[in-house]
Amino acid sequence: MTDPLKATGMEIGEVELLGTMAGTSAMFPPALTISREQGAIRVSWLPGYANYRLQASTTPAGAVWEDLPGVGERSYLDPKPSGRRFFRMLHR
Repeated sequence: MTDPLKATGMEIGEVELLGTMAGTSAMFPPALTISREQGAIRVSWLPGYANYRLQASTTPAGAVWEDLPGVGERSYLDPKPSGRRFFRMLHR
C-alpha cells in the first residue's frame, strides 16, 4: 500500500514553527505536533493558546500566510493533504 502523503510529496517533517508571546520580543512558539490519521494530517498543540490562530503557507520565507478554516481549540485536521505546507501559530 502506498503512503498517501508520500504520493503527494508531503513529508511530516516539513513544519515550520513561528510565533511570539504577547508583550515580548523573544520567540516562544507554541509547540505543534503533526500526526497522520488514515491519510489525513492532524496539527495539534497544548491548551493555553486561545489567543493564537493557526496559519499555513506553501513557502516559509516572504510567503502569504493564510488562516486555516475549521481550526478547533487544540487541533486542525486536513482530510486531503497535498504538496508541501508550512504551519505557524500567530498571536491575534
